[in-house]
Amino acid sequence: MEDKLTWKAEITFKGTADEFNKFSAAMDKFNVDFTIPDWIKIPNHLAGCFPFPVDTILIKEHVKKITDGMKEIQINYIRDIRGGIRTPHIHLGDRIVLLNRNRFKLMVKNIAEELAEMRVDRMSDYIDVMKPVGDIGRFGQFVK
Repeated sequence: MEDKLTWKAEITFKGTADEFNKFSAAMDKFNVDFTIPDWIKIPNHLAGCFPFPVDTILIKEHVKKITDGMKEIQINYIRDIRGGIRTPHIHLGDRIVLLNRNRFKLMVKNIAEELAEMRVDRMSDYIDVMKPVGDIGRFGQFVK
């Protein structure tokens, strides 16, 4: 009888969407168990963060400026694994659009602007409205 081996690791994949899809298919062929501790509550979205409704926050013109000419990809998610694309990207429905650095900055800027306006419209207390802005400002002083 052959000794059984258990190997456990955290995997960071670097490659193209096509290569990831091949990797994902290969993982399914092997006897690989994916376990998530009971205390972790997994939302329906299995990526590394909660789904962010970019298309409901940004106006269509901003989305168009951000995504025009950028490459779209399709990936096969590996079942039961929380992970996420670390490359700047935007989810639009079932599409994933990869973003270059400048377009990513534009996306973050546009989202921050829209969220700030929503916050001002919905809140009246100056300190409550400005706290997140102050937090960002304090972060900025350490990185420049």
